[in-house]
Amino acid sequence: MSIELFQYKTITPLASLGLTGKFWNVHIDTLIATWVAMVMLIGFIAVGRLFLKKRPKGVVAFGYQKIVLAFMDFYKDTFHNFNYNFFLFIVSLFFFTFFCCLVGILPFLHEEATGDLNTTIAISLTSFLYIQYQKIAAHGIGGYLHEFIDPIFVLAPIHLVGELSKIASMAFRLFGNILGGSIIFKLIMELVHTYQVPFTTYLLCVLVGTVLFSYTSFYQKIGWLRNISNGLTLT
Repeated sequence: MSIELFQYKTITPLASLGLTGKFWNVHIDTLIATWVAMVMLIGFIAVGRLFLKKRPKGVVAFGYQKIVLAFMDFYKDTFHNFNYNFFLFIVSLFFFTFFCCLVGILPFLHEEATGDLNTTIAISLTSFLYIQYQKIAAHGIGGYLHEFIDPIFVLAPIHLVGELSKIASMAFRLFGNILGGSIIFKLIMELVHTYQVPFTTYLLCVLVGTVLFSYTSFYQKIGWLRNISNGLTLT
């Protein structure tokens, strides 16, 4: 049983300019997986806008509403307030990461986009820069720099290293979680290698069916209760 890790198919698009080092290599598997994840995310958003643009009706529209409300409640419980701009950034980053992880279960893709350390570093760097921008916007340049010399200026290098280390911390934490899940999933795929495509299709069908059934049954209960209340009102 062999599991290939850290082995990527690379291309060197800048080789003609003499840039052939590993830094300039592009992992083609990661690139394809990222684009597939973005297509899935754009499709998810397009369907949501289609159902929510007009008056929401049906199970799908109800499901989208429940997702939005669930994230709003989670945000409020975590931060004890609600900031629309922060909410959009956090949810956007969550769904991008989620779909980057999800593409790994597709039969024609062998790696998750987040299974590449470059992707997780990019996500953590985006979060880090956004946080620094919001700190400067909230406290100004003077207040932002004052945090690095508080309580005494001698601690400035320590504060700076601690702040920059958050990039590596977030990147390796996400990468480690995805790597562990990827190893377990690859072990399962090795065990059911002969039936990999139908097995994956079965898991997807079970997942989608469970979600649709739960929302359908709940939506039917709501409609049943509304009918009862309307009947009581009419009488």
